[in-house]
Amino acid sequence: MKRLKLSILFSLIISTTIAFGQNPTINLNASTHNTSVSACGYWFYDDGGSGGNYSNNQDRWITFYSPDPTYTHVKIEFASMDLAAGDTLIIYDGPNTSSPVLIRYSQANPLTPANSAVQATINNPGGRLTVRFKADGTGNAAGWNSAIGCIKMCQRITPVLDSILTNPLPTTDYYINLCAYDTLTLAVKTDSSTFPDNHIIYNQTLANTTFAWDMGDGTTLYGPVVSYHYNIPSGYNVSLSIIDTMGCTNTLSFNFRVRISDNPITGVNPVPDICEGDSIILTSGINLGNIVVIDPFTNEVTAQGIYDSITFIPDGPNCPTQCYGTPVSFDQFPPGATVQQATDIESICISMEHSFAGDLSFRIICPNGQSVILDSYDQSGGNFLGEAWDYSSGCDPNNPQNAPGTP
Repeated sequence: MKRLKLSILFSLIISTTIAFGQNPTINLNASTHNTSVSACGYWFYDDGGSGGNYSNNQDRWITFYSPDPTYTHVKIEFASMDLAAGDTLIIYDGPNTSSPVLIRYSQANPLTPANSAVQATINNPGGRLTVRFKADGTGNAAGWNSAIGCIKMCQRITPVLDSILTNPLPTTDYYINLCAYDTLTLAVKTDSSTFPDNHIIYNQTLANTTFAWDMGDGTTLYGPVVSYHYNIPSGYNVSLSIIDTMGCTNTLSFNFRVRISDNPITGVNPVPDICEGDSIILTSGINLGNIVVIDPFTNEVTAQGIYDSITFIPDGPNCPTQCYGTPVSFDQFPPGATVQQATDIESICISMEHSFAGDLSFRIICPNGQSVILDSYDQSGGNFLGEAWDYSSGCDPNNPQNAPGTP
């Protein structure tokens, strides 16, 4: 039986006096139609929510914006999408439906790993995205499941595999299969396919761009082309981070799952003498009595997702929103794979600062809406988390901009 293992790592900086309450979700429905929403760190669904189909006969839109002066641009990452024939999801690069179209999702243009993330471009100084959904009256489907985050204004970086230099090539489901003696070579293109916005604001070149390959075993290799040999046959998650001179990282994730098999044959026993015309049955198995002795080789691959932007929560107790979310997307598993038991999750880590631990409650929420409370809000526990600004009667005069502390 294959077991899915998740290792979830959240990286946050939070400044707040707040209890986590409702699920951090936004649905595009009648109440949110034609509104503008600050939505950094939210799940975003159609009007059917996380578990139902969307309704027919609708034409609705919503605009998302960031209140953060550093992470000014909105990015939407889709985990899944199922649209009926004739229905379209349109994303505009700006504050309304007159803004330039970034993408139209439909049955003719379905969700793929290459178009699963959409972000406001550098031609959009406000960083807003407008999402419009048009559904006819002839059928519906499950709709979409997505996460909204906020990023810096960056020229896009969309890694493209160099299929000529990469060896062996990955399968369609992003597995790279090796034998124990093989050497893996990975390469990414460095032309306009990877840097589609190059020279619009600044130059992205090999000289001022870092290509960092996390090989999944604690090793990091640098450069657009790398070669590596794993000493231990196992499974490894390999990912590439591209960081340009402005500190901007790749727009789309660039991940592969490497599977390395050891030699399962541990021995071959002598074959009885035979003559011409005779026949013999050659057996194989784990018992020593077989001609070919097999020792099955198995391994597990641990997947890790990271939310590496700041989630800012204002000073309480009267915060405009009662729940702030940090979505983490996993693309290492087959479509439809789910966590079967609590032990499938190895760890959840949060880097944060806060002046009173008893103010907080934490919950993990699955894309289908199921959730588990990790720590309930009970006003107990007065520990400081990190080096937090602390002022009992409101905003600290020494910190008028309400900047976050050190996590």
